[in-house]
Amino acid sequence: STAYIGMLLSMMPIVLGFFTAVLSGPSIGREFKDRTAYMSMPLPISRVSFYLGKYLAGFVLSLGIFMFAYGMAVATAMSHYDYIFADLIGESMLVMTVSLFAYSATAFCIGAFTRKPSTLTPFVLMTFVLPAVLMIIHLRYDVEALMLLPCFLPDVTVSILGSPIIGSVSGFFSMAGVSLVDVGELWTMVGIAVVWGIVFLLIGMVRTMRREM
Repeated sequence: STAYIGMLLSMMPIVLGFFTAVLSGPSIGREFKDRTAYMSMPLPISRVSFYLGKYLAGFVLSLGIFMFAYGMAVATAMSHYDYIFADLIGESMLVMTVSLFAYSATAFCIGAFTRKPSTLTPFVLMTFVLPAVLMIIHLRYDVEALMLLPCFLPDVTVSILGSPIIGSVSGFFSMAGVSLVDVGELWTMVGIAVVWGIVFLLIGMVRTMRREM
């Protein structure tokens, strides 16, 4: 049953990257481009509150969408199977939440630096460019630590459920007979993703604090 759920969520890596880029990437940049931020700044709120409020709006909306996706996948699986493994599903949902945090923080940080808000840049960077570069470097120089970075964490959400990885760069490599994502390093990857997300949020916050009015 869990493999069936994983199959239904097999496009998670691409979809997660897309939704976080759309909902978090352009939000802060659009505020400054459309000059709506200039109407909010004179109000009795700090730039930090403004920044975190915009981030949380995109993150919570993304989380709601993916929680709904999990709910629909579980409901579909229960119509075909008599039982499900709740512990594996819960673990996969936790990893998905951390992945959302790392991806949305990255997209939001990029948006804080760009003059024109873009969804394409963070989506392509986190979903295709960075994973491909890291995997090539790993295969060439055998640097295993690179495979622990957050751009591979959405793949783990599917692997935990026992389904093959399809919708990602690492999925392409696995179809070619090269499997590099290691579920055994799950909690190390989760820890790195949390630190990654916090660092990128702080970088974006510093940029927003220094941005000229």
